[in-house]
Amino acid sequence: MHDKPVIKPPEIKNKGENYMNYREQIEALLDKQDAKGMSKYGQPLELNPAGILERLQHSVEEQVDNLRYTLWAMDALKNQWWRFPKTVFTETNDLEQQLDHIRSEHTEMWIAFMGGKTGHLCEEIFDLIHSCETALWIIKKEFPAVDMPAAMQAVVGKNKARRYYGD
Repeated sequence: MHDKPVIKPPEIKNKGENYMNYREQIEALLDKQDAKGMSKYGQPLELNPAGILERLQHSVEEQVDNLRYTLWAMDALKNQWWRFPKTVFTETNDLEQQLDHIRSEHTEMWIAFMGGKTGHLCEEIFDLIHSCETALWIIKKEFPAVDMPAAMQAVVGKNKARRYYGD
């Protein structure tokens, strides 16, 4: 009989400060779940005397929870391009008004840049991005047939072809 070879995870280069590989994440989650189970039931799962139907019922309930978490995450992905809270201007401005506001935010950004205030410049850039997102909300409301994910992917595809991402 041969011993199974020990399989080590591949070496990852350029690990960030908060890097944790999947194996470490899984082990940390197992430890957390074991502690949670011990606290709740006073024994490890392996010592639980439940019958097979009860065990399967627990599994079904966990799978239903997993399905709900998956659908919840999918809902978040549907709106993945939104980075800021929705503003009141999505209801009060029409698209032309919002585009004019974007122009004013662009001017404020340049004023901050010319003033040499990097911190303020960053705020103005975020203001500009937030104003652009508000315009997208308005487009979504006024032109519901526009496919936002497709538009976003078109931009990514165009910029990838231009080698903006270094590929």
